Amino acid sequence: MMKILSVNGHSYQASEKIVENTLSIVVGACKQRKSNMIYAIQKKNHVDMVQLKYDTKESMEIEVQKYRKDGFKVFRCSFGV
Repeated sequence: MMKILSVNGHSYQASEKIVENTLSIVVGACKQRKSNMIYAIQKKNHVDMVQLKYDTKESMEIEVQKYRKDGFKVFRCSFGV
């Protein structure tokens, strides 16, 4: 299944495998930086790469719940700080 991958305001048609690999690379970088961050949101077949950083895990979780309420799947890294 093809998906739309949006990065820095540009949209690309990409296979599910490419999207999975992209998300994997980003989560690896996020873990190295040890930051609380939402790095992607998905609704249906559209994946938006975002870089939303938070000072605390709790503040990030509030935003995650807002996105989920609007029907998004949220990809995030959390380090409990």
